Amino acid sequence: MKTKKKKVQVIEEEVIEEEKIELPKRKKKEQKQEEEKIEKEEVKLPKEQFTEVKVSKSDLVELYVLNFELPSWSSSKLLTELKLEKWILEKLDQFDKNLYNAIEALRQSFYRDVRKVFHSSVLGWVAVSKDAEEIVQKYKEEVSKILIDLAENYVTKMMEKVHDQRLKQAYALLKEKLLEKAKRKYVRILKVYLEPEDAIQILSEIIERIKKEKEEIEKKLKEAEEKKKKRAIYNYRHELKVITEKLKKFEEFLKMIKS
Repeated sequence: MKTKKKKVQVIEEEVIEEEKIELPKRKKKEQKQEEEKIEKEEVKLPKEQFTEVKVSKSDLVELYVLNFELPSWSSSKLLTELKLEKWILEKLDQFDKNLYNAIEALRQSFYRDVRKVFHSSVLGWVAVSKDAEEIVQKYKEEVSKILIDLAENYVTKMMEKVHDQRLKQAYALLKEKLLEKAKRKYVRILKVYLEPEDAIQILSEIIERIKKEKEEIEKKLKEAEEKKKKRAIYNYRHELKVITEKLKKFEEFLKMIKS
């Protein structure tokens, strides 16, 4: 029996392409040339936009900003790593306290003097008077000097007095740590120059802070006088005198800028 082959009719779907609009050859060539010209052409903005603005320091306000990193002292981690015997740690305990006290005395003296002329702000510790430079110069030399003196004299003498090698090793490490700190710690002053309006804003904020602190001291002084605490009265009166003088310096400087 013969099988009939069915004719399969393939219907191709018509693909509709987007209609392309071609420019005349002459115009297409001109467009290409114009594009190449734009790519190669250097963009030149008016010179006025790049005019250099020269501002002399005489037009700006000079402020002193304190920049520092003071040493602190803690040798507990260092001594723990040595795994020293109890009697050695006891020997080092008082010696370690002496080092801490010497460095802490330096820190307290520094902050006491700095607060006489500097005050905290968004820029850091700011001053407006020349005596700020004198204070910074004093501690610039003193910070490293005290640390070196503790290492070379105090620690070295203690090393010479002992015979136990492990104790000598501990002293040697403490000496090394002090000398390392002497190289890394610093106190310096930065001169910052601001536009008058910026300086006025910063100084106004500082003055408000000083006034609030002054009010707090006056309140504490009054309480101390009511309770007749002589030592507290003396301290608050001194603080009040210092902050009043500082406030006067900042107010006079601000008045000068505004005039």
